[in-house]
Amino acid sequence: MDSITQITLGAAIGEATLGRTVGRKAAAYGAFLGTLPDLDVLSSPFVSDYTQLALHRGFSHSVLFALAGGAGIAYLLQKLHSKYSVSFGRWFLFTFLTLFTHALLDAFTVYGTQLLNPITRHPFAWNSIFIIDPIYTLPLLAGLLVALFLSRESRWRSRFVMAGLIFSTAYLGWGQIAKSVVDHRFHASLQEQGIPYNRLMSNPTALNSVLWMGMADNDDFAYVALSGLLDAKDDKINWMRIPKNRQLIQQGIDNQDPYLERLLWFSRGYYRVERDPEGRLFFHDLRFGRSDGYLTEKGNYIFRFQLFEAEGQSGRYTGFKQFRPVVEGRSATLDLLWKRINGDTSIQGRIQEQLYPDS
Repeated sequence: MDSITQITLGAAIGEATLGRTVGRKAAAYGAFLGTLPDLDVLSSPFVSDYTQLALHRGFSHSVLFALAGGAGIAYLLQKLHSKYSVSFGRWFLFTFLTLFTHALLDAFTVYGTQLLNPITRHPFAWNSIFIIDPIYTLPLLAGLLVALFLSRESRWRSRFVMAGLIFSTAYLGWGQIAKSVVDHRFHASLQEQGIPYNRLMSNPTALNSVLWMGMADNDDFAYVALSGLLDAKDDKINWMRIPKNRQLIQQGIDNQDPYLERLLWFSRGYYRVERDPEGRLFFHDLRFGRSDGYLTEKGNYIFRFQLFEAEGQSGRYTGFKQFRPVVEGRSATLDLLWKRINGDTSIQGRIQEQLYPDS
């Protein structure tokens, strides 16, 4: 999730666990710990994109880090604030929950979080909330701010912050319910239209949990569609067929090239490979969609990497470079998103014909 959300969640947990004893310091420490795991990005200037791709949301987002790091920070905080009658157990409860809920919340997004690192690098991703969702963040922030303006002795202080935490947690549950509904629709549509696929994933589109992107794939193609909870029941789901162009990297797959294997691991196999007019080879991670949300005629894939090919060695690579994600924010695109959220299913059908006329 975005930094503001993680800071807010950490501060809310600090206030809920220690606010009445430590005061506003609890929220301040919680805000810091709420963003601490994401400081793994500070290593990016010193390591390759290959290494950084495995480091981000790696050990700093694991259960072990929450336990060990939480214990160490709790010990320091108890020594620093010995004047407060707070046991080590309560300090540890605060630090562990703040660190662990950061990682747990990230696991609800599409990126993937290595919760069991270093036992396994498997990236857990439940794909039920967008990385920025005001419906999750704003009630949590409102409850926290109201609580911080009340006196430490006020009973309403804890009630407001707990109300924000309960609402945000319930919203995560709602996301899982909504996901199960649209997944059923996607599966039924693929079967009705006779589209061959090996697996299906879905995740919410930008800033909401009503409109969802579904992606199915097989060895040769990825199929992308949008479906919303406000769509009419009889509306046909329009699937875009995207060639994966696997043949461009088949030799690298056969050679088990480490750079290519890292990209395939990160993307979980949802990818498209293509050459630009200059002959450069690009690897697109399709899970993150396009900058226009597939709502306009043109858009860039949000997560894209340039693969550097070893000279004279077919199917061998010397590394890759990740390009900065770009998300379309024009008012026209946001207007299309709002219409599509509200059930205008004609938008994607028109775009499908313009983008992939052979699908």
